[in-house]
Amino acid sequence: MVSIMWKLFGAIALSLLPNFAAAQSITSYDYYKAPNWLLMQQYLGIYFDTCLAEKNDVEDGHRLSVGRAISGSDFIFVHGINDLIRPDQTVVAGRVWINGRDGYDFSNVEIYDSAAYPGQKYVTIYLANGFIDQFAKANTVEIEFSQGRSRHSLRGSRDIITRLNECMDAGLQREFDAPAPAPRTPLNWTAGVSQSGSGGNYIAIALPAVHGLGGTKHWLAYAENGQGRFDIRVRDSEPGLATKLDIGSATAKRAAASLLINSTPALASLMVVDGNSLDILDVPAADLAKLGVAGPLLIKPLDPSASPEITVTLTADAAFGPGAITAAASGQSQKLSVDALVGKFNVRGRNPNGNYYYGTAETTMESGNLKIIWTWSNGKVDTAVANLVQNVLTAVITGYDAPAVYTIGKDRVWRGSWDNGQATEVVVPKS
Repeated sequence: MVSIMWKLFGAIALSLLPNFAAAQSITSYDYYKAPNWLLMQQYLGIYFDTCLAEKNDVEDGHRLSVGRAISGSDFIFVHGINDLIRPDQTVVAGRVWINGRDGYDFSNVEIYDSAAYPGQKYVTIYLANGFIDQFAKANTVEIEFSQGRSRHSLRGSRDIITRLNECMDAGLQREFDAPAPAPRTPLNWTAGVSQSGSGGNYIAIALPAVHGLGGTKHWLAYAENGQGRFDIRVRDSEPGLATKLDIGSATAKRAAASLLINSTPALASLMVVDGNSLDILDVPAADLAKLGVAGPLLIKPLDPSASPEITVTLTADAAFGPGAITAAASGQSQKLSVDALVGKFNVRGRNPNGNYYYGTAETTMESGNLKIIWTWSNGKVDTAVANLVQNVLTAVITGYDAPAVYTIGKDRVWRGSWDNGQATEVVVPKS
């Protein structure tokens, strides 16, 4: 509901920044390869969050990345700045120069040690409203630090801002086009429905080969078992995930087992092994949540004759699974109520003229209705009163002739339009 183009960000190593949670993943798409740049989409948990562009060339030992986030925050990420700062510095101040002029001052920017490149230092610099758009017509960018400048050529990169915006559109389109797999699947997971007699929905992800089971590749699934609990399935073929192992089969072996994640005891349950397939049965949601981290999952049968110890390597993407399947299971039995929409949100949309705008929203309950206050990146504030019918939220905005209408997904993301459908908007819960 306001036109604005905003700030600048970083690339692959952004996943290592301390102000980003572990529930974050970055996926590169060949479609987004631009001359001199690699563009990526980032997700915080299951929510689309940011597009990142990393410059291919390392110039004088320094690597440059830029980014644009759904929150409106744009930024520059500079890696390998050891030679540009004093050894005792923990924060840095300086300037950013486009084509050697129009310097932008920054200060109190923290310096971090890189986990990706041991021994190297990096910074993330957030910039002022509209500064990033100058990249579209610039030949060089220089970042001035206390002991020198990091210089980067932008020749051949005139379309990088357009590409970032296309990347943002594609990420948001994914949100609009996929409102309802049940359960809602995080990035790199797929959703399915178990065959008759073996429970409800499941989500699945490909994993490295499992030590202790036959086969060279394995799949992991978390499945609802129809009793408010969950089964953990490991298979050497993806189609097998839809079927629960037959515990009465002549070839199946079963035993009580202890599960340890990163060497820490997580849960105990019944395991069933049949050939290259494994089931852990009847796991409560609270115990399943303990597997929501990356690392080795060791499955130790209490009866060694049933199976050797089995090690499942849970990747970073695999860590999203327990939360997604349990949230979906609980959400199916809970009717959406308007008070469940109280909270704080990031907002991104497109005006009828095609320009992007960004902001935040905060909601409260007032006389039985939902009150919405949007604060936009240009300082403007809009207010509305909204009511909810099933999962459709209608917001009457002060000073506007037509309401904004949103569909609320199971992930609590609002996807909607305003100005009689000529403008679109996505409202994403803050984690």
